[in-house]
Amino acid sequence: MVMLVFHVVIVTVCIGHILLRRHRQPESRMAWLVVVLAMPSIGARARGLSQVTNDKRRADPD
Repeated sequence: MVMLVFHVVIVTVCIGHILLRRHRQPESRMAWLVVVLAMPSIGARARGLSQVTNDKRRADPD
């Protein structure tokens, strides 16, 4: 039961994060929503890994 609640919280946070990002294009948001909703455990992990990569890339000055 605890794992189910934890899973629902993680997926909900991911969906909220996807919807609240302003600089994303609507097509990108919709694609991430489909991935997270179709495959919640894999989609949430992929979203988290993708976000870490994007943040590191944005932090490096060129």
